[in-house]
Amino acid sequence: MSEKRYFKLFAERHATENKSIILFEIIDNISTENDAEIKQLLAERNVSAAFLAADKNYLYNQILRSLQGFHHKKSLTIYQIEKLLQIELLYEKGLYDLCIYEAESTLKIAEKKEDFSLKIELLTWLRKAVGYSKGLMSAYQINQMIKHNNDLMANQIAYTDLYYESLKIKFGGFKARDIKQIAQFKKLFQNPLLKDVKNAKSLLAKLRYYLIYANYYYVINDAKKEKEHLKITLQLMEHSEYYHVENPFDYIYVFNFYLNLLKNDNTTIFYKELSRFKNFSDAVKISKEKSEMQIFHFSALVELNMKIERGLYKDCLEIIPAIEAKLKNLPTELNLPFRLICSTCLHMHILKRHNIVRHCSLQIIL
Repeated sequence: MSEKRYFKLFAERHATENKSIILFEIIDNISTENDAEIKQLLAERNVSAAFLAADKNYLYNQILRSLQGFHHKKSLTIYQIEKLLQIELLYEKGLYDLCIYEAESTLKIAEKKEDFSLKIELLTWLRKAVGYSKGLMSAYQINQMIKHNNDLMANQIAYTDLYYESLKIKFGGFKARDIKQIAQFKKLFQNPLLKDVKNAKSLLAKLRYYLIYANYYYVINDAKKEKEHLKITLQLMEHSEYYHVENPFDYIYVFNFYLNLLKNDNTTIFYKELSRFKNFSDAVKISKEKSEMQIFHFSALVELNMKIERGLYKDCLEIIPAIEAKLKNLPTELNLPFRLICSTCLHMHILKRHNIVRHCSLQIIL
């Protein structure tokens, strides 16, 4: 069922009239939101537009509520936040035993996800409920757990700061082996947290650690070590029960860089990993449409670039029709890089057939 279909069913259950559905359909079918046009279209359907601003605000809130219902089983974060609201209600009603039960059950999920901010929220409510039902010493013990999770979150934030610093350095130069960039990385590596991955106290902190070093090896043009660190990052994500499916764009982002380094290696390994990348869309539950679009975009580009760099222009042209067919259902801004590649492949293939191209090494930078 689509989000739009779910909303219409939701609106029918939560409204005495179908005004919200009519307004939704009108806004959905016009290219640019315009109140004058909306009022005219409402009048054509004998619906009052006297309180259009209020009606649009009501519709907005209905859409958010329906999206929450549609996606609540797809994202553990949404599920846990819903549980957090229930825990607060149980506490306010004085149902401390139920509050403790729900808090402890939800904490097990937050523990696996290493969602420290949410764990601290859950532990805070648990401490309150336990304080009333089991005494001060039990509440004190839970407070120690809160302090521990605060330390873990601080460690995670510190690695995230270092990671963003590495990105600033990586994209701050115009060419690899920039002396200034290398010096900035050497200074960054003086931080004790980057001396050993054992200093990283959570999965996300470990991911940041390896990505920082991958960024460094990119700058010094050490493709082998950059690839090794990206591979470790992917493995850590995949070994987690939740990370790569709850954070699909992080996984796609890293896998794309990894594939671009693999395209010059063994063809069998490249296509094996490319197949894994394409199949990842089957595991995605949240932001599925956008994830599928990115996976298609990156996988098609890396495969085309691989063939171009190896001079396989005819092979390139053979897979272009399937790519073009897929592009028809995607945003037009994605078409430009593919047009450039297709045009290049066609011209290079023609030149090669006429023996004009001898030893051609071509890289398209996108």
